Amino acid sequence: MLAPVVNASAWPDQAGLPELTSANELVIINHIRVCSAIRDIAIISSAGFIVMNLKDSRLSARSFFRQIGLTLTVLPALALSAMVQAQDGYSVSGTAYQINTTKVVYRELFTPLDGNREITVNYAKPDGSVFATKTLRFTGEPTQPEFEFKDQRTNERRAAKFEAGRVFLSFDQQGLKQEKEILETANLVIDAGRDALIQQHWDALLEGKRIRFQQAWPERLEVAGLQIREIKADRSPLHNASNPTTWRYFVVEPSHKVSAIFATPVHLAYEPDGRYLMRSQGRAPVANDRGRNQDVRVEYEYW
Repeated sequence: MLAPVVNASAWPDQAGLPELTSANELVIINHIRVCSAIRDIAIISSAGFIVMNLKDSRLSARSFFRQIGLTLTVLPALALSAMVQAQDGYSVSGTAYQINTTKVVYRELFTPLDGNREITVNYAKPDGSVFATKTLRFTGEPTQPEFEFKDQRTNERRAAKFEAGRVFLSFDQQGLKQEKEILETANLVIDAGRDALIQQHWDALLEGKRIRFQQAWPERLEVAGLQIREIKADRSPLHNASNPTTWRYFVVEPSHKVSAIFATPVHLAYEPDGRYLMRSQGRAPVANDRGRNQDVRVEYEYW
């Protein structure tokens, strides 16, 4: 168990703060509270507490670490945010709504990143009962986490695992397991790794560039060519007057125009100062109770 959360706003910026003993020592973000551009950060190192008040600051967490000489591994925003609360329970949640309504379909509940670099995502019904679970394992490239997913309603399982530098996709439904080996992994993105891709190419996306990649689809035992690009706020279904005006909007769609006609795009909204995913809309990772695909809007909260 890590030390308790410290509210950075209660500490002076310079007085009585210990220094890092090494630029390479392990630093754990213990608490990041995000609300638009407002942020408090408390850091625990082997030297003790290092607290800086970033409230109302334009300085992102990534820039902050650069300034104190540390390298921060680029993880998906949800994975990075899941590291920040070391208490028991969840650190990130997403509430999925029916498109254009306020009816809750399910919730995504993320545990903190543990010592094995794993995050568990529980999918729960509105009454709180968990019906599906996914385990993400960030031991390699941040865009390529291994994962295992199980839907308790149908006993459906899907996974992506590495063996000897190759990816194996598997899909198992009612005991009929299928598997496929993916030889080319250089441009491959797996599951939540798509967010890490956005983090890595953030500046290029804001310059109007399209980022193309191959997305792994275990349920189809194939990869699909996709692209991410920024769009204007008024072109996104996630935009509304209550959103902060600083949010940036992106769309994920097939990289080939013909394929795009038949596909459902994924829309994303990010808070730019910390590059946090705040909203998403598109095909849900879980089917409805009748086993059919469903489109949802997910709103994320971090604490």
